[in-house]
Amino acid sequence: MNIYFITYKFHHHYSISGYNRLAEFLPCRQITIPPRIGRALEKIYTLKMREELKTKTGLLGYFPECLYLEWHTRLLSLLPGRRLFHFVYPENSFYFTARRKRSSKTKLVATYHQPPEESRQFIVKTEAIKRLDAVILLSESQREFFEPVVGNDKIHVIPHGIDLQFFSPAVQPPKQKKIIAVGNWLRDFPTLASTLAVLQKREPDILCDIVSLEQNRQFFSGLKNVTFHSGISDEQLLNMYHEASAAVLSLTGAAANNALLEAMACGLPVVATDLPAIREYTTANGCRYVTPKNPDRLADEVIALLSDESSMRNMGKANAAHVQRFGWKVIGEQTMNVYKQLS
Repeated sequence: MNIYFITYKFHHHYSISGYNRLAEFLPCRQITIPPRIGRALEKIYTLKMREELKTKTGLLGYFPECLYLEWHTRLLSLLPGRRLFHFVYPENSFYFTARRKRSSKTKLVATYHQPPEESRQFIVKTEAIKRLDAVILLSESQREFFEPVVGNDKIHVIPHGIDLQFFSPAVQPPKQKKIIAVGNWLRDFPTLASTLAVLQKREPDILCDIVSLEQNRQFFSGLKNVTFHSGISDEQLLNMYHEASAAVLSLTGAAANNALLEAMACGLPVVATDLPAIREYTTANGCRYVTPKNPDRLADEVIALLSDESSMRNMGKANAAHVQRFGWKVIGEQTMNVYKQLS
């Protein structure tokens, strides 16, 4: 079977961390958007045309550039032989392919990345999902949305992966009390900012590196214990993990979380918003869970953790061991098992 990995790179994704890395561990050919075509389609499509495309597809995040992906998929489906197309970001790129007639030799798979609340918000029409041969979810928490659409038999839960060769524990312990918060999507920045304000007042020696999009810098204005970073390299990000004592994730939702896996792989203890998907990816021996939108409790947990070197060390070791099950090689094998069931 010829396997095609239909992918799209988000501008804010680090090259070492995105779900696209899965392709390196599969016998597949990647189909992506050439930069010149992406730029051309961006220029051609007016705001009105973009809105019309969203209405037609029922996908409020459908990118005009992804029309190229579906067009390319159509051409490949005309070739002889058995084919499997795996849409990596179907929330942004999968609609027209499902509407076309196809032979029994062509199989369609898609991985969905959003928690139920966001899926309900961004996926208005579900007819395309029903025509998939397999739906891959990143956590059990997503079943709430997808099982009523496709039933149980088509659903396969395979976690997000992590590069365990790149993200690994620091050789030396951190020199100062420092936490790190990484990411943009589904982050609860107001709660994180309030937490850091509490820390600045109660424990001013605890510092924080925040890595996010430039537009989020505004949330942390005036906080002297914060250093905000945007547009840094993979190596700089790794160094920040190695300089940190713990990772903090203040979230509004999750199906999976790159920053969580990165922190765990770097042997950091974690303090995170208590969400079903976060529970799926973590062990209680390595993570402290805090109720949503509770800055005082989040600050309490950070202070308590950073005051206990033994707990930090033991939690970090627990995370470094637990995260081994999410290595890309393991995730690739699980994905191949889904493909084999369809062949």
